[in-house]
Amino acid sequence: MPDLNKRNFPMRTFKCSFLLVWLILCSSSAFAASASAYLDNFSLDVTGGSLTQRDNSFVNTDVSVIGDRQQHYSYTPEADFSFFSSTSLANATDTAIAEVSFGPNDPNSYMSASVIGEDQHFTFAQSSLFYTYNYQANTAVTVSADAFIEFQPDPGSEFLASTGAGFYFHNVMNPNEYSFSRFLIEENTTSPYSRFDSLSATFQAPVDMILLIGYGVTARINDAPVTPVPEPETYAMLLAGLGLIGFVGKRKSKNDIRERN
Repeated sequence: MPDLNKRNFPMRTFKCSFLLVWLILCSSSAFAASASAYLDNFSLDVTGGSLTQRDNSFVNTDVSVIGDRQQHYSYTPEADFSFFSSTSLANATDTAIAEVSFGPNDPNSYMSASVIGEDQHFTFAQSSLFYTYNYQANTAVTVSADAFIEFQPDPGSEFLASTGAGFYFHNVMNPNEYSFSRFLIEENTTSPYSRFDSLSATFQAPVDMILLIGYGVTARINDAPVTPVPEPETYAMLLAGLGLIGFVGKRKSKNDIRERN
């Protein structure tokens, strides 16, 4: 078990992804909208009390062009990691790419999913990772990460873009208490943007619990005249894995009940 009192996750780059996106956009159309999200340079600090990692973590890469979707899940006990998600929407070819990169010593060193479609009106890409911990009351857990989101619209079309990058603290046993998130977000905009922020938040609660910390990025583009795909209530739940948190929470709750019995 690594020292949880100080964990730093070094920066990684996605040169192959950038090149792939550039080649696809150049080959597909003279005009194309593109949206991207990145999350990197993580640290986790624990002060006082106790935070012990449980035996399951999940990785999710989810990409979609209209209805074509690919998903991957993997058990990852310990790893350095970085995230990349990108989508593009053009007249002829649409793409969605999601990636997670891990440390060189991790057996699942890299995960990627991509979808390419033609003449569609919606693209979506998401990468997420989740760690679960046994959390002791009054432990201070500080997470920080660098987030970047970007949207370049097609000057000849009206496209809506939504992007987000950040992390999420989730009380598995009682989601309505103490759960909160920190994200860099832009939602349903047609204007270009490029935003960076160093995110940081400290979680502290007066009760013992199973604490889930989720990290993720998401990027979505849809044709403005088309009715947008329904959004979750918050990007927190979107970045938390399209319902995966609920699945993990139910399973952990059942396991906890069995352990107490």
